[in-house]
Amino acid sequence: WIGTLIGIGIVIGFLLLEPNSLMVVIVLSLSGAITEILVGANYALAMLAITVQVILLGGLAQGSLTFAIAIPRLLDTTVGVGLAIIGVMIIGRRLASKRLPEFMADVTRIEARIFHTLFSNVHYNVEYFRQREKLRLKINIENMQVMYRYAYGELLSNKKRTQYFYPAMFILEQMSFKLMQVMEIQKRMLISEETMGQYLVVFENIAKLLEQGQRPEKVVTLPEMNHYAQLRRSLMQLQEIELYDYQNVRNPHLLKD
Repeated sequence: WIGTLIGIGIVIGFLLLEPNSLMVVIVLSLSGAITEILVGANYALAMLAITVQVILLGGLAQGSLTFAIAIPRLLDTTVGVGLAIIGVMIIGRRLASKRLPEFMADVTRIEARIFHTLFSNVHYNVEYFRQREKLRLKINIENMQVMYRYAYGELLSNKKRTQYFYPAMFILEQMSFKLMQVMEIQKRMLISEETMGQYLVVFENIAKLLEQGQRPEKVVTLPEMNHYAQLRRSLMQLQEIELYDYQNVRNPHLLKD
């Protein structure tokens, strides 16, 4: 829109010179050349030349090279930008509050895969796994943070509901940091299949709690993990974390809004 606006200003300045048809053709040729040069490198700058071309060609077609030929272009772009902004604020951001729980569940499941690879008594190729999963976890953590900011900025969403996700986000981020640290340790504690099963069940319970608002009937008491007590403590906290609602039913244990 800024490129279009500047292009309109250039056209108005050119029309102040009261150009003849030859001057218009020369300017059209120059703007066409500039477009070809810039369009691949910077589309915003190319819009300057494209706008000049569109307006002058329209003026030639109408047989009128006056300021009036620039007004429709200005109105079109301004209205278009306005509608886009409204759409993002009302529709696009409205989707963020619905997608935030999905992103949080995705982060939980990625952390579960990393946990299984690191602590399983089956010796997986951690070196192969490390770079791919570290990048995937990092990207999903960033997406979760961005989605939270968008959800909190929605015009029509329940901000208090969004706020209640933040403690869980914070714990998930702490867990990701700890798992990244463990990845760099060569000699790690391994756990039995039974213990691993309990931990993976809790990971999935947490993912469903965040994603669908479904809480298990009772909290699973996880076995102790020497040297990795923080991971166990985080999972225990996430099992008991209070959300604003469960399956779209207001949490009765919270204070009134």
